[in-house]
Amino acid sequence: MQFTEFKKQKMVEKNSHSFRIEEDYCDWELAIDGIQSVTAERKKMREIPMSLDGFVAETKSGCTKNMH
Repeated sequence: MQFTEFKKQKMVEKNSHSFRIEEDYCDWELAIDGIQSVTAERKKMREIPMSLDGFVAETKSGCTKNMH
């Protein structure tokens, strides 16, 4: 059963708001939210230009502190 179907069928209410069902609902909701958050962050990271050439040029010019 998908989470949307779980909600649509009102499984929490059908099971008299039992602790186990409420806990399942919360765990499921947190997992989905976590996946969406990670996916959004990965998308943002892909948009960041990752040019090693630019980093090397900045380091040689002294604009970026050498971490070694």
